[in-house]
Amino acid sequence: MATSGKHGNQIFEAVDDYLNTGNMPNGYYEYGTCPVSPDGKYMERLFDPYDLASKLEQIGFSRTAVMAHLTHGTYFRATVDTLFRLLPNSISMPLSRGFIVLGYK
Repeated sequence: MATSGKHGNQIFEAVDDYLNTGNMPNGYYEYGTCPVSPDGKYMERLFDPYDLASKLEQIGFSRTAVMAHLTHGTYFRATVDTLFRLLPNSISMPLSRGFIVLGYK
């Protein structure tokens, strides 16, 4: 329970320490901390898609676009997603399941 932020051998070491000494680990989750998978990779990292589009433009990409992404799969879902993207970003982005950042070079 108290191994938030630990990964790989750190988890095993925390368990071994608890079993040998009874000391609880002190890695409790703090709001805003990204979860880490057992291999040490971030499972998710929030970022601003508009900031990413801006950075792409700074390194030479042109016509960057950020689009809301609602569904994937069948043609019906693709049609719904396309119609969803016709909404203003101020409406579609908060309602979307994700987003797509496009950049042309």
